[in-house]
Amino acid sequence: RFLSVDAHLSRGWTTFEILQRLLPDNWNEYEIALQNDPVVTKTMINGVIYVLADWLAQVLEGAKPLDFDAKRLLRSGAVGVFFGPITCAYYEFSDTVLDPYVVSNRPYKILMDQTVYAAAKYTLFVALREVLQGARPDEAASKATQSTWPLLQRGWRFWPAVHMITYSVIPPRHRVLWVNC
Repeated sequence: RFLSVDAHLSRGWTTFEILQRLLPDNWNEYEIALQNDPVVTKTMINGVIYVLADWLAQVLEGAKPLDFDAKRLLRSGAVGVFFGPITCAYYEFSDTVLDPYVVSNRPYKILMDQTVYAAAKYTLFVALREVLQGARPDEAASKATQSTWPLLQRGWRFWPAVHMITYSVIPPRHRVLWVNC
């Protein structure tokens, strides 16, 4: 639907007119999808962003833009889709436990996010990535255990600042999109 938004209205639009409408019309479609099926929408967004992020990582690692590891992209997309419902459930739980509109809850939300949730997600992420790359479950568990603490420490340099915005500016329905971008 991305490139076909308003296709039924086409009257010989210029390229400029199409580009001018592309972002707002797709944003409206995204909002409608969020209302109709929020978990599926956020899960698909999660998968797409994981794929795009991995493609960008491969390019930054030296791959040519059209000469990338497709299997790695598929693994990243699978991990993104796997985490979509988990991320949605976490934010729902977080908002139930700590009202997102109470300003004094924000430091606690960041603390919960950067301890319990981050540790669980990093551990699961590394283990799943390792298994999808062909590691045995015991090897994946070992790698995940070894990686979690360093990942948490690195994340603490970045994510608390991001989550000051997440929990103060970003509407709850857009958090999955925001934290993945």
